[in-house]
Amino acid sequence: MSSDDFTREPLGIGPRRKALDRQRKAADREALGNLSAGLAQAISERDAARAENARLRECLEGMVWQFGHHFERDGEPYISTMGLSDLEHAFAVLGWGDPRRIPDDER
Repeated sequence: MSSDDFTREPLGIGPRRKALDRQRKAADREALGNLSAGLAQAISERDAARAENARLRECLEGMVWQFGHHFERDGEPYISTMGLSDLEHAFAVLGWGDPRRIPDDER
């Protein structure tokens, strides 16, 4: 008996191993497809959330511009909450200080 006789697979194991490999590869392809679909959905949901956040921010800014107190200090325009708690909250959500100097591009 040669050493090759001990390293060879018993008859019939090769085809079963190949079938298992094909099944694993198919399962891997399916898992990858599911992962890709899940990732695409997560990206889509993230983009939708970003668009919604931008829309809500624009709406909040509009309300602040409408109801905030506009004044000038040293010739520069400012907007303030004048202590109104809802406007204070809106300023905080927008990340604005109170009062807020109105930038040139927003005049």
